[in-house]
Amino acid sequence: MFTVDKKDVAKILVQFGVYGEVSGTEELLRCHYERDNPDSKEVRLILKVSFLDRAPMVVKFKNEDGVTQAMVQEQTAFSEHLASQGVPTARYYRSEEGYVLRRTVNGYTVLITAEDFQYGEIKTVNPSIAERTGRLLALTHNIAERDRRHTGAPVLFDPFDRNELFSFEIFEAFGPRFQGEDEALFQKICGAYQERMEQLAPLRGRERYAVQGDISDCNLFLTPDGRVGMFDFNNCGDNILFCDAVMQGVFEARLMDYERTLTEAYSQELFDSFLAGYQSERPFSEEERAMVPHLCAVIAAFARIDLIYRADCLEKRIETGDREGVTEMLREIERRIVR
Repeated sequence: MFTVDKKDVAKILVQFGVYGEVSGTEELLRCHYERDNPDSKEVRLILKVSFLDRAPMVVKFKNEDGVTQAMVQEQTAFSEHLASQGVPTARYYRSEEGYVLRRTVNGYTVLITAEDFQYGEIKTVNPSIAERTGRLLALTHNIAERDRRHTGAPVLFDPFDRNELFSFEIFEAFGPRFQGEDEALFQKICGAYQERMEQLAPLRGRERYAVQGDISDCNLFLTPDGRVGMFDFNNCGDNILFCDAVMQGVFEARLMDYERTLTEAYSQELFDSFLAGYQSERPFSEEERAMVPHLCAVIAAFARIDLIYRADCLEKRIETGDREGVTEMLREIERRIVR
């Protein structure tokens, strides 16, 4: 297992021009790749580093499939560019090699970045936070488009490519396992999906620009003057800006931690607040406004959490032979994609 101690961290930080005396480290995130493969050298470790004589920092170590030094350099450079344009972000530190070091540490070759620890992390979302987050996202989109910023990296949420939020492909793969009424529902759902995607087809040709890519409560913070800022550009990539706006709005309205119980009405209020904030800085065109319900329907109908992750997800119901439960979920998916 990949480990670093205070001496390792202090030696690394000197290369970023930081000479403070390290007093301790705390793991903020560790991905346990070795659980699936004991011989794996894949790593993602994020440490909060405390000092005796300066403010804390965050040091990230990464060696993941498909993640290159050039990619991480572009992601961090985009964060720094946003900061230079007035967007609250966590400051990254530079070495002689740029924002990213490639080093072998305790037998692991890793990419390393160093940034300021950001106080004021937002723990829960309410309509005011959602509205301010929408405005923040629009500001970053305006900067990315105006300055033609790109990273060349994929994003988590892309309706026409890789997608961690929803997946029609996962749903479609269940098709051969449906019979009778369930098969008829499946066919109706697939037809409705194709109709929705035809309405979204004009978006395919749009240029993609750099986006932070993972708006969430754990990646947002409040500044002392009440502005919302963002950090954690690990999933920064290039996306169609309209798609990023709608999908990040859905994410904020349905999949975060909230100040009160999340009902359908409250989720809609959060989503509306987010889009209102976004459009106060970057209004949708008439064509885009007409596309919002189509994209939302696709996201709602084929959310991965409902298909494969939840204890009562569609996959589990199929595997356990819960035919009544399968029919019930297919009817709900049909309701979401059709209505």
